[in-house]
Amino acid sequence: CSFRVTLNGVTWDLVVLVVHMKALTDLDSWQRRINAADSLHAYLNRTYPTHQVIVVGDWNDDLDESISDRRQTPYAGFLIDLPRYAFPTITLTVSRVPTVIGFPDPVDHHLVTNELMVRYVAGSAHAVRLDQIIAGYKDVVTDHLPVVTSYR
Repeated sequence: CSFRVTLNGVTWDLVVLVVHMKALTDLDSWQRRINAADSLHAYLNRTYPTHQVIVVGDWNDDLDESISDRRQTPYAGFLIDLPRYAFPTITLTVSRVPTVIGFPDPVDHHLVTNELMVRYVAGSAHAVRLDQIIAGYKDVVTDHLPVVTSYR
């Protein structure tokens, strides 16, 4: 989705994409996440080379290493393309903040282009512990926690 955002009299365009990558820890699922990440990387480079873009959702894997037998993260292509992309939620990985109830690794992330990263409020990435607020959250809503990042 494309949005035109106006804050404090300043208007800018924002593209928001939502992903739900392949789940599970088997080799085939890991490879499918790699293939999807490579396709997403190519798509973003081709379609939104100078846009402010955020890709949010269930990436079903972590950024430091994969949940699949601790293989290389499927998102290495984005991580080495630092001039162009950043995961502000990498702080969840570094701090070992889970985003799924009962699972130790954060697997829900936000990817942003460098055009949007300049607006990122440092330290704002966090998982909202709705399971501590809503009774039966995991059974009624989902086992995933909302992940939030803030921008100026």
